[in-house]
Amino acid sequence: NFYHGFATATTLPADPGSPFYNAALASRYSYDPDAFAAALESAKVPEDEVAVFAVNGDDALRVRVAEYLTDVLTASGLKIRLEKVPEKKFKEFLEEGKFDLYLGQTKLSPNMDLTAFFAENGSLSYGELDNTAMLALNQKALANIGNFYNLHEQIMYNGNLIPILTRS
Repeated sequence: NFYHGFATATTLPADPGSPFYNAALASRYSYDPDAFAAALESAKVPEDEVAVFAVNGDDALRVRVAEYLTDVLTASGLKIRLEKVPEKKFKEFLEEGKFDLYLGQTKLSPNMDLTAFFAENGSLSYGELDNTAMLALNQKALANIGNFYNLHEQIMYNGNLIPILTRS
């Protein structure tokens, strides 16, 4: 709704219309507010724990989306403090790891290469997202021309990268 028809909701880190997207896998990980609330409860998150959710505060659209997500997650039982960080300081904020969640935006290559997230010193590897096992899965998916199932399954299982939409 925020993108007025110029975006498609996605569960996996690929466009739902692409050959890299597995709808059966996506259905296992699609958002379920009740399951999320149950997972929070079973995780026994301390009452006083508050997650820091960072967003580029100079991008009005991203701020509106982040506010909406904050409301949704708060309604499910996750306590969140939204940090609207000025654009000039946003990357530094992420590099310093002062967040639990952040709303980012990136343009992936047509082959959906996620190297920038998982490579050591990757340009999108914030919050210690770099991971040699995930990088290896990414490289296997790229080499196997479209076999992204295992990569996407691990991304969703780990929950370190949560895609929201793809723009059209």
